Amino acid sequence: MNCARTFFLPLLILLLVSCSTPHFPIEKTEGLKTDSLALMDKASEDHATHAPAISELRTRLDEAKTYEASLKSNEEAIALWDRMIDPAGGLLGGFLSQWQARQRVSSAFIPEKKTQVSKAFDQILDATGTAN
Repeated sequence: MNCARTFFLPLLILLLVSCSTPHFPIEKTEGLKTDSLALMDKASEDHATHAPAISELRTRLDEAKTYEASLKSNEEAIALWDRMIDPAGGLLGGFLSQWQARQRVSSAFIPEKKTQVSKAFDQILDATGTAN
């Protein structure tokens, strides 16, 4: 009986520690990545048509950053989310702002921006320790 306790207690602790989610959940981050890239594909269409989806995406991005900001010692992830959603920046936030300002984005510009945004999401996943 004592032997079983000695074996199972460390195993149970390891299991509980490995199941904790200290960062924004991987499924939500990956969902944000997928939804962001899919919405970017539509940027050659009129902005007004997609305004509700853009607004919802911005809300979800802000939620992710707010969640990460609530954690201690998490400056790297917060900085990456800030870069991602900055409306004056060169990633997703800036792309969405340009789309709104111009009403449409050149279809030639979209693939390169998608590559940059995809890589930035991968950096966020790496920084939060949630990458596969």
